[in-house]
Amino acid sequence: MAITRGQFRNFTRELEVGTCGLTGPAASRRLAAMARAHIAEVERQQAARSGGVVPDHTTTVDGRPGAAPEQVRPDGVILIAWHYLTEAVIRAVTYIEENGPERKGGWKASITTFVDDAAVPRTARLPAGATEAVVVVRADYARRLEVGKRDSGGPFVLQVPMHFVEQAAVALRPVLRPLGWEPRFTYVDVPDAFALSVEATRRRRFGRRGIVTERSQRRVAGSRDIESQVRYPAIVIRPIRATRS
Repeated sequence: MAITRGQFRNFTRELEVGTCGLTGPAASRRLAAMARAHIAEVERQQAARSGGVVPDHTTTVDGRPGAAPEQVRPDGVILIAWHYLTEAVIRAVTYIEENGPERKGGWKASITTFVDDAAVPRTARLPAGATEAVVVVRADYARRLEVGKRDSGGPFVLQVPMHFVEQAAVALRPVLRPLGWEPRFTYVDVPDAFALSVEATRRRRFGRRGIVTERSQRRVAGSRDIESQVRYPAIVIRPIRATRS
């Protein structure tokens, strides 16, 4: 999803700090102190709102990424960028767990988050600066839970509607968009995937630049099906883009 620059302003806030009458070093200290106080207040407010999840942030001081607020010039600018990807992933995983089928529940333990091709433990914060996360249901039967049918033609899953991961991606949009993130449903290949002999089709895998779509070799008429990995239902979480209005 893309939003206009006008809509994107809803994600920004500007604070002006009065430094009239202060010397150069004193003005810099005033700016830095206000920035530190603002960071602490946002962390407190957002932790209370989200149930304890503190958002990550990065600072850019007078155009220098990662610089400390205390390095600001007396007439300088401190830019604080907040990142809510960790909260977005927690909300996505929680929603899938709470709205998926309930029997033995083994599929819940298979829910895995990938960032930059690597699985991230559930209790860990996402790497700073991460710009994409992929939440995957990795149970061997995950695809069957999503779209499988019984021999009678009815859905394989009776407790919830078919395509429940896909529906979760839609339901999560109004939850994640206010955080600046857009969920999208897809199927992906994952490391150590369950193997199945099927006709080769377009597949998505994890590459160095995120999800890569590739077309594997087609089955030759009269030949045996080639062995292929099962693709798993997943929700890709990416930042909302601003467009020209």
